[in-house]
Amino acid sequence: MQSSRIIIIMGPVLLWLATAGCGAAGGSEAGNPTRTLNGSVGLKSTGSGCEADQVITTNAANETLSATVASDCTFTLSVKSNRVYRLDLLSANTHIGSLETDPGPGRFPSPVVHVMGADTSLDLGELRITDGIATPSKEPAKQEDADDDGVNNFADADDDADGVADGDEEDCDLDGILDDFDLDTATCGGKVGNIRVFEVLPRSGEGSGGLRAKAKLTQPIRVRLSCRVALASVTATTFQVAPADDPASGLSCLLAVDASDKEIRCDHAGMAPTTLYRASLDGVQCEDGTTAPTTSWTWMTRDS
Repeated sequence: MQSSRIIIIMGPVLLWLATAGCGAAGGSEAGNPTRTLNGSVGLKSTGSGCEADQVITTNAANETLSATVASDCTFTLSVKSNRVYRLDLLSANTHIGSLETDPGPGRFPSPVVHVMGADTSLDLGELRITDGIATPSKEPAKQEDADDDGVNNFADADDDADGVADGDEEDCDLDGILDDFDLDTATCGGKVGNIRVFEVLPRSGEGSGGLRAKAKLTQPIRVRLSCRVALASVTATTFQVAPADDPASGLSCLLAVDASDKEIRCDHAGMAPTTLYRASLDGVQCEDGTTAPTTSWTWMTRDS
């Protein structure tokens, strides 16, 4: 667990109201052969029946493919290769979980699975559902080798050999889908020279539309930048979080910067349920004196 440094305790804050970039489901849409994606779900707490009875994948064009969970709680889908997919679990037509994968060290959890062009099937293992998040017992990034260099994507610092470190790949609309796979990046911003906001949690658009899982009420608000942050610039004025329709009712945050000095984190007592929140970054500076891009994004919280 990385260490962090506490900066300041925020009281209720005002909110900067500019808007962020775009947000969309992701996937690279080149024509490619199919590949088998399989896994399983656990048994219900009663011990009778499977936790989920349906699995749905969604690609960049918002096209869905579903599979029925078998009586032994396994599922299999045939999906096109070299794309990314969201994966959602349903029980009796009720959404109970969304897949979240670990793309590798130093990066935030990903809401998609990358399906590369290998001949073998991609096995997610058992999807363990906790608080609406389905975590695979077999990480897909550890089964893929995009650049065929003998190092799996999880351990490879530049898994597609494009000269850009994986942790520096851009997600300009902050929806959790890298630009390499995202079809909807036309309205993106978030750059000041070479300074970028790489990723955020909750993700932009989380919980808004379709089956996308809503943010947990206790989810820390996190931002990862491309530069080392000047600690004194992280304040109640430069990093603000509040309901979108009530900016005066800001969260009371305990602000911290992680050991890399690149991630800002807001821990709090809890967000209001079923509420659209907006976070903004405006005036945070890098150690070299450059001001980080002014950025804001929104997400929806859960019912409870």
